[in-house]
Amino acid sequence: MSQPVASVTAADVERLVSRDFEPAEQPTVWALLRSYGVESYEREVDRVRAALLRVADGRVEALREAVRVAKEDYRDALVMAEYPLFWKRTAEMPDLGEHERAELHAADRRAYEVWFHRTGP
Repeated sequence: MSQPVASVTAADVERLVSRDFEPAEQPTVWALLRSYGVESYEREVDRVRAALLRVADGRVEALREAVRVAKEDYRDALVMAEYPLFWKRTAEMPDLGEHERAELHAADRRAYEVWFHRTGP
């Protein structure tokens, strides 16, 4: 089973920062976001930055922690942002069947899309 992968551009990241953070916080937010992607092993920069913003939920300190996690292993940030239900449920019940896994992926994808395309705070 393959799961959908978020397609994110730099313009999307800019929109998300403007939507989710107050103007006074944005320089700090950008500094934190730009600290991810400087190393060669820090991949999928725009996608991960969007994931960091979702995990942060408008909180600078949460973003700081999310960046720390991503710099250790960017896949952890992606799963926390894009597949939170799947991540939690499989940790609790690792023997889920394919049908349950597919349902969780679909629910996570819908929630991500709602968050990603939301226009207000």
